[in-house]
Amino acid sequence: MKQRTSGGFTLIELMVVVLILSILATVAISAYGAYSDQAWESKIQSAHKQGVRYAVTQMTAQSARLASGSISADELPDSDTWIHLLNGDSELGTNMAGGLIYQSAASDVEGTVGVQSSGADIGTYAVTLVQPASLTLETCSSTVHLNGTVSAVGAGC
Repeated sequence: MKQRTSGGFTLIELMVVVLILSILATVAISAYGAYSDQAWESKIQSAHKQGVRYAVTQMTAQSARLASGSISADELPDSDTWIHLLNGDSELGTNMAGGLIYQSAASDVEGTVGVQSSGADIGTYAVTLVQPASLTLETCSSTVHLNGTVSAVGAGC
């Protein structure tokens, strides 16, 4: 009788291959997670900076309209209007939860920049944009005043 020889792999060889693939998958998944986190943090930073630039432009325009008398202090945008304006002008798309980048409160979980307006008269009116803290980002709160000046507070500014 002839003895059959099998051309297949042994169990040990298959286990070694599975172990190597598992290690490679673990490394790839953790590297992708770090890359993904870094991308979201970069997007949050960009949204904050873009929002501050937009607010400076709009506040300067509002100040000129106030000076010319074409609007009154009662017609300055409230927080909801600022959020609408910023989201409409943003080229950044959506946040991590699929919602809008600019919201009434900053959130590192959803990846949103907080926006609030304050002050009822020309001397105190301002809009504040808050970049949330996350894994490597520090929080940054930037307040844009009616004259176009910006005051920033926080280690992430």
